[in-house]
Amino acid sequence: MSGTSTSTEASLAAPAWPRWLLRLTSTVSVIALVNQAAIANDVLWGSYGSLALHRDNAMVCAVSLVLTLLSAILVRRRGGGPTLPVVMAASLCVLAAVQILAGFERWLTVHLPIGITLPVLAAGLSVWSWRRRSQTD
Repeated sequence: MSGTSTSTEASLAAPAWPRWLLRLTSTVSVIALVNQAAIANDVLWGSYGSLALHRDNAMVCAVSLVLTLLSAILVRRRGGGPTLPVVMAASLCVLAAVQILAGFERWLTVHLPIGITLPVLAAGLSVWSWRRRSQTD
């Protein structure tokens, strides 16, 4: 038997903890992003005192998305998983960076559509992570 293994063999022997970490971090990201949208709604309805909370929660969203990206990388490297969650999480991080920049610069024509898109895409990644089962789950 050679020293190489197929991806099927690797996924059969892959530890479950990276996938559970991705599930946790992606779920937290969705919750933070939906919370961000709720806070934005308050701001749009005239509660300008919520702007500081919106700014602070943006940092929570960014950190949770970076942790989701790191978890997706772990799923790929340690768990033998696919590349798709890494690409999805990296895309979310890039979008979040653009979103934060657009928010601070008050580019609402960019900020608002990305603010709607981010939780939807993050939910897609989270659903994928919960639906996709490994042999060790």
